[in-house]
Amino acid sequence: MSIASKQVDKQANKVPDKVKVSGVILVDKPKGMTSQQVVSKVKYLFKSPFHDSKKAGHTGTLDPMATGLLPICLGEATKFSHYQLDADKSYQATILLGSQTDTGDADGQIVTQASIPVFDEASLATIAQQFLGAQQQIPPMYSALKKTAKNCMNMLALVLRLIDHLEILRLKQSIYR
Repeated sequence: MSIASKQVDKQANKVPDKVKVSGVILVDKPKGMTSQQVVSKVKYLFKSPFHDSKKAGHTGTLDPMATGLLPICLGEATKFSHYQLDADKSYQATILLGSQTDTGDADGQIVTQASIPVFDEASLATIAQQFLGAQQQIPPMYSALKKTAKNCMNMLALVLRLIDHLEILRLKQSIYR
């Protein structure tokens, strides 16, 4: 076989360059999926021999129990996703008054219950004003919020192990005194 015919065979068998998928997909995130699981599913659905959907991300995490609009940025659109992270957003929630759970969310076990006071429209309007504008929130320890590459659940487990260890040290110290 000549060199020229080998080059022709290579060109005939050459796989065409993949087209990069770019844009924003609006997904109605179902309950039970994490935002990252939705991104992975979108990447998988756009994966093909002709398309490159490797670069993808979401514009803000929704809890696994939350449902609603989750914009997924693909390709070049990922460069603009940070603008959406800081954008104003609105949420609608159904809440249960008078109960507190061990995880601070609806998935936890109820640990405290209290009677619910009677509200009139004026008092509800006054209370609602407190929730307008920027809010500072301390997420529950079981939250998926990440800090220094470890989630709060892992940090809580570490703290509990340290408390157990300190208790053992205290017991040893009292035995030797």
